[in-house]
Amino acid sequence: MKENWTSRASLALSLKYDYVKIDSTAHYGEVNIIDMEKQQVLIQLFIDLKRNVVRKRGSLNGGGIEENELILEVKGNLAYWDHQTIEKNLG
Repeated sequence: MKENWTSRASLALSLKYDYVKIDSTAHYGEVNIIDMEKQQVLIQLFIDLKRNVVRKRGSLNGGGIEENELILEVKGNLAYWDHQTIEKNLG
């Protein structure tokens, strides 16, 4: 017997990455992670790519997202844009 199933889910953006400052000369960035439902900053990240240092203020408070993975993702994004800016200025 063949059955057809359909399910629907309402998806909404739960977190927003707000890139406050990106300084490709200093290889530095500041990023706020914002809870879209509450409209508040959960984590502030201060990333120094040159020294490979990440400082943070705040926490995700177990919101279903692994905090370390999120930090690595944001750091990777920042490193990518930093590299792109340097290549653009050299080329």
